[in-house]
Formats: sequence, C-alpha cells, structure tokens
Amino acid sequence: MAIPLLLHVASASQALPIVAAALVGGRHLPVPHRRLAIWCCLLVLLDVVDLIVGASTGNNRWTGYLTLPVEIGMTLWILSSWQSPRWERAYMLAVPAIGACVAIMLLLTDPLRTFDVWVSPFLALLALAASLHTLVMRALLSTAALGRLDWFWICLGMAIFWVVQISSPVFAFAFMRTHQDWVRLILLFRAGLMILGFLCMTW
Repeated sequence: MAIPLLLHVASASQALPIVAAALVGGRHLPVPHRRLAIWCCLLVLLDVVDLIVGASTGNNRWTGYLTLPVEIGMTLWILSSWQSPRWERAYMLAVPAIGACVAIMLLLTDPLRTFDVWVSPFLALLALAASLHTLVMRALLSTAALGRLDWFWICLGMAIFWVVQISSPVFAFAFMRTHQDWVRLILLFRAGLMILGFLCMTW
C-alpha cells in the first residue's frame, strides 16, 4: 500500500525548525533552539531509517522500541533549558530512568503485545506532561505577551506533537486487522496535527 502524501508532508515538516534555526539563528542560536534543531535532525534521520528497514525487511515496527525512548529523552533535554535548576535536574535525571524502565519492560514482556498498548502511550504521556508543565510554569512567571515568546510556541508545538502519539498506537493496534480504514483516518489526523505542531515550533 502506498504511503499517503500527507504522511510524507508530516515527515518533511520535522525539518522546518532546522531550516528556521539555520536561517534566523545562524551560529548564535540560543541553547533551546540548538537542542530543538538537533532533535528534529534526529526525527528526520529516524524516519529515513524506518523507511530503509521497512523496505529491506518488511517490518520496521521494532525500531520504535529503540528510538522512542531516545525521542522522549531529547524532549526532556530541550524542555529542561527553560526550567529552574531544581526542575532541570529532575528532567535530566528522568532521562536515564526512563531508558532503564523501557529496557526492563522490553526484557520482561512481549513488546509485540505491550509496547504499542502500554509503553508507547505512557512515554508519550510523560513527554506531553513535561511540555505542558514547562508551558504553564513559564506562563505563570511571564509578564510579556505569550505570543511573542519562543518557548510558548515550542512548548505548544511539542504538546501537540506528543498528544497525538498517546492514543494513535493503541487505536492502530486494536483495529489494524478489522478496520484498516479507521486506522488510515487516525494516521492522517495524526499527520495533520504533527504538521501543526512543527509549524508552531518553527514560528
């Protein structure tokens, strides 16, 4: 089955913050912007790897077991830049803890049955909570117009990106065999929200 065009557009939208960082920031990028650009580079690279693995082996489902914890860790790494020292330490300590927990889950359970239903949504929920926590904490302390602040748009974009990752794997896992048209619709909806999220980050 051919990959819908919207999914290609969503994948390409991950490069928009990289382009914005290169054109606007140059060599003097603020630390969070630099980290965001690195995260987006990783996302694009991992999509390419997924395509290569899928084309060569016919199954790239297992790559998410390795890449999703890295994506979550880098999300916390980016968001920690806007946190107080206490919360910054908490965010950074959470990164190895998440990696260890995922490794244990993969070893003790059957990831074909548990990853999409439990592990992936839980990790996405952690990233969403961190995005919203950073957004709310910064907003409470800010006296400037939020629409003029970089962290507002980046945190908002990350929240949009991660919120669609919570339910879509569960939905796809439940209905892939019986209602593929439903799965296609949810994937297209997720792609549309992903584009919106990366447009926010780019702005």
